[in-house]
Amino acid sequence: MIRLPCIVTAIWSWVLILRSGPGYSLSAHQLLKTGLALNLVITVTVTSGIAYRLWRAGRSVSDLTGHNVYKAATYTIIESGALYTSSIIVLSALVIDNNLAGAMALSVNIQVAVGILCNFLFLVSYFCRL
Repeated sequence: MIRLPCIVTAIWSWVLILRSGPGYSLSAHQLLKTGLALNLVITVTVTSGIAYRLWRAGRSVSDLTGHNVYKAATYTIIESGALYTSSIIVLSALVIDNNLAGAMALSVNIQVAVGILCNFLFLVSYFCRL
């Protein structure tokens, strides 16, 4: 639900861009930049929130066990968020520069997001079996 504005903005801006060709309109370009900014803010906020909750849970458990059992999970979340955020920044730079390589960067950005999701699903299914 939180990602819905980003998705709608991104889809609409890419539709406007692809309909008008390489010389796309200013409104489509501004809409695309807005979508990328929303995506960046939401990604950083959600990653920080998840990492904070894991860190806080690890601190409360470390009082009982003597070590932070959620440390690896916290680092994994932060690294994945940083990887995805860096792909958004590269895509944003290409779009702001009016470089047509932004369309290719979008494909790379989607592959990074799907790869991170698949790895998390694999890890969750593996650790839930234990």
